[in-house]
Amino acid sequence: MRLLSRGLLIGLILLAWAGAAKAVQDPQTQSGQPLSEQDKIAVQRLRDLAAMLSLTSAQRDQIRPIVLAEAPRLKAVRDDTSLSKQQKADKLREIFKGTDAKMKPILTPKQMEKLVRIREDEIKKRLAEDGKTPPG
Repeated sequence: MRLLSRGLLIGLILLAWAGAAKAVQDPQTQSGQPLSEQDKIAVQRLRDLAAMLSLTSAQRDQIRPIVLAEAPRLKAVRDDTSLSKQQKADKLREIFKGTDAKMKPILTPKQMEKLVRIREDEIKKRLAEDGKTPPG
């Protein structure tokens, strides 16, 4: 009987784990509808940030809506062909500054420092792709 209970418990744990893994692989909105490509990118960005910053599950849950709200603004800047690389970098910094202010109370000082560094490296990389380097 004890063996059966243990097997049942292990089975339930594996089932829950498999369900969580499926949710991570195939994210959906709360309504059960598939996410848009933009939302999928935002979810991937959240995963990347969670890994790079070693976010707790509570931090990830709090940051998720911030990252999802940031995504369309970032995409709009990246897709705007009327802007120079430097103008895009400046606009990205502006967006990051606003969202970083929202994330600051959620992250530890060390995580926040790392996030700022990650974002600045991202901007520098984009500028370097065009052969330009950021000022100062």
